[in-house]
Amino acid sequence: MQLTDYPNAIATIQQEILNLSRQARELKAQLSELDSAIKHKVAFDSDLKNDRQRDACIAEFRNSPSYRSLQADLEVIQDQQAQYEIELERLRGQFTATKLEMRERTALAELQVAFN
Repeated sequence: MQLTDYPNAIATIQQEILNLSRQARELKAQLSELDSAIKHKVAFDSDLKNDRQRDACIAEFRNSPSYRSLQADLEVIQDQQAQYEIELERLRGQFTATKLEMRERTALAELQVAFN
């Protein structure tokens, strides 16, 4: 990769991280809405007599396929985001190393010119 290619590659990875972050926020909001809905339902359910019954009802809901599917989707998004963040750091490191190599070459060339 050329030195001039790094800024665009870095920006592309940053955009992917932003997109995944948005998706994660949306999934978290959906999970939060579901949590609020079940807590509201449990709070006003006259059949649930004590905290143990209410907690069991909430736990049962959180084990439902729809809730677990949202959780799994969120975990996938978070894993993808982490992978992109690793790639971003790798690219930044390569960019820095390439810049240093270019500076070294320039300095060596200037030394050769100065001594000739």
